[in-house]
Amino acid sequence: MNQLIKKGLVYTFIGKFGNIFIMLLLDMILSRLLSPRVYGIVAILTVFIVFFQLLSDMGLGPAIIQNKLLSAYDIQLLFNFSIYVAISLAVVFGLMGIPLQQQYHIKNMSHYTWILSIAVFFYAAIIVPNAVLSKGKMFKIMNVNSLLATTCGGMVGIVIALQGGGIYALLINTIVTSSILFFLNVSRSSLRFTFYMKASPVRKVFHFTVNQLGFNIVNYFSRNLDELLIGKYLTASDVGSYNKSYRLLMYPSSMLGGILNPVLLPIMSDYQDDVRAIKNLYIKVQGILSDFVFPLSVFLSFSARSIIIVLYGSQWINAIRPFEILSLSIWAQVLNITAGTIFQVRNMTSRLFMTGIISAGLIVTAIVLGVLQHSIVSIAFYLTIAFTLNTVIVLYMVMKSAFDDSLLPMLKKIYIPILAASALYILFMFCDKYLKVNNLILDIVIRLLTMSLFVILSSILNGNFKYLVRMLLKKN
Repeated sequence: MNQLIKKGLVYTFIGKFGNIFIMLLLDMILSRLLSPRVYGIVAILTVFIVFFQLLSDMGLGPAIIQNKLLSAYDIQLLFNFSIYVAISLAVVFGLMGIPLQQQYHIKNMSHYTWILSIAVFFYAAIIVPNAVLSKGKMFKIMNVNSLLATTCGGMVGIVIALQGGGIYALLINTIVTSSILFFLNVSRSSLRFTFYMKASPVRKVFHFTVNQLGFNIVNYFSRNLDELLIGKYLTASDVGSYNKSYRLLMYPSSMLGGILNPVLLPIMSDYQDDVRAIKNLYIKVQGILSDFVFPLSVFLSFSARSIIIVLYGSQWINAIRPFEILSLSIWAQVLNITAGTIFQVRNMTSRLFMTGIISAGLIVTAIVLGVLQHSIVSIAFYLTIAFTLNTVIVLYMVMKSAFDDSLLPMLKKIYIPILAASALYILFMFCDKYLKVNNLILDIVIRLLTMSLFVILSSILNGNFKYLVRMLLKKN
């Protein structure tokens, strides 16, 4: 199992890191060409795109990977079903432009939604091909295709932005990326669309998908309510500044989740009856992640001003304070990312749905409290508390429900990283008071190197450093 994970992680890391790099580069260029208000408009559109992606998935991808009884014919019929769903969702998304324009008073919103409806179609239609490739553990193919699509989309977006295309740089980038990835993955999955439909394959995965879809919907609204309410009760510029800080916050968890979950789910599903092996691997992964993410949270919080200005420019100073606060919750975001995979592998999607309900209650409460104070800084503060409480609850539920164990084995793997991060926090506070560096890039570099030393120290003390070295160097 270790060798399968290693092989999968290598290819997935290359693909995910490449995608993040290209998206960050595009974001840096566009942030200097577009105003916070324009980014706010795109942020609102993105919220609804993500929702339609969620509806199109329906938990179908994980269900195909997890269900060992589906035949090739069943999967072909599920692909046909997904195409019909994709067409329907694209039309509905295009029609949403008129009510959105009336609700948010943004000119040309209906025009933007019809353009992005093309991307909505491809996002929905690619679910089954992605699941087929993932089930076949074709990690190299998936990530090479993803990297090619993101590169092409990024290049087109940058060219349009440099030509003064404004918001269309973001819209066209999304369409190009999604369409290229669809055609590449479909060609390697051996799926071909036919008009024939049959309900029996859908019934085979219904129980799994209904809980997964319920979790996704609840999780979506709790995670995106902030931008919807900010857009409604504050300003588009506030949405842009908040979205900038939140997107930057999500890069670490998005990257690590995008690397780990596509690899762990198909591999762990082969060992779904060996609970002990899955538990040991889960705790080991959480310990390794903890060595990195606890110091990372401290580093990003203290480097918020330097990072925002260097990456995006001085017009984004209103994003600094929210990012500074939200960064302290990165460890909580990352330690949460594999919980869904564990519940899926253990066929406990009902438990996954329950964690979504609890998470939604905490996060929605935090967002409402912040919006009532009409401050994106307050929203960031309350969300940080909510994310922390939610992660503690989720970790407990995973250990108790999936493994019939307590939190103690988990605490034994994360207490050293917590102590290391606390020491780093004290050191950075001292440096800010007595050794402040005025050069922004130098400030980032010095803090990054210091953080790296604490990560290595934590990994050594936690017993993970030698394990990682052996895993990376072992060939067979």
